[in-house]
Amino acid sequence: LYMRRSGATEQHLARVAAKNRAHGAANPHALLREALDPGDVLASELLAWPLRRLMVASAVQGAAAVVLGSREVGRRSGPRVPRLRTSVLVDDASREGGATASAARLGYFSADLGPEDVDVAEIEDPTPVEELAAYEALEFAPAGAGPELVESGFTAIGGVVPVNPSGGALAQGRVNGSGAIRQLFELSLQLRDRAGSRQVPGARVALGLGGGWMACGTVATVTILST
Repeated sequence: LYMRRSGATEQHLARVAAKNRAHGAANPHALLREALDPGDVLASELLAWPLRRLMVASAVQGAAAVVLGSREVGRRSGPRVPRLRTSVLVDDASREGGATASAARLGYFSADLGPEDVDVAEIEDPTPVEELAAYEALEFAPAGAGPELVESGFTAIGGVVPVNPSGGALAQGRVNGSGAIRQLFELSLQLRDRAGSRQVPGARVALGLGGGWMACGTVATVTILST
């Protein structure tokens, strides 16, 4: 459905997967640290059109935790302390991505920010299709224009809004339940300027998007941090 609506091609999906694998190659916490190019992705086994083996995140075992505290406590580990601006969860049974768009609007409103303020984002990416669709739901691009962000390098490190500098699930594996916490770990590193060679210069506002298709409908969470 998304590909028909936006005109996205297999090449666009391959470029998203290659981007995330390139980001993951610089992440010491990533499971898969081998950089790929789009040709490698397109040459991998076809699972079910349009998805190929290297476009699908591997299911892995894992757990994650996050500790919240006062700014005074946070300053013990450095002067740049990420602040939780908002965290929202939306359950939408429409099954057409409505939950993500609704969570984004609610998140921006409650944080008193807009998509133009976001410097870096971590997005749930079990396949590149979800990431592409999220570009539009998060208002990084108008409806149908997600593929253009891929072509321009908008969402790569060095672009306007780098997405999944950690490598996302395509480089780290898909961990049900704790993936969103893993996103916050990466975003906190980015805001503290501690992400090493994958650091997004000048990152001040970070957004995490979690969620997925569930039996009860579409559930999306949006969390926004800032310094």
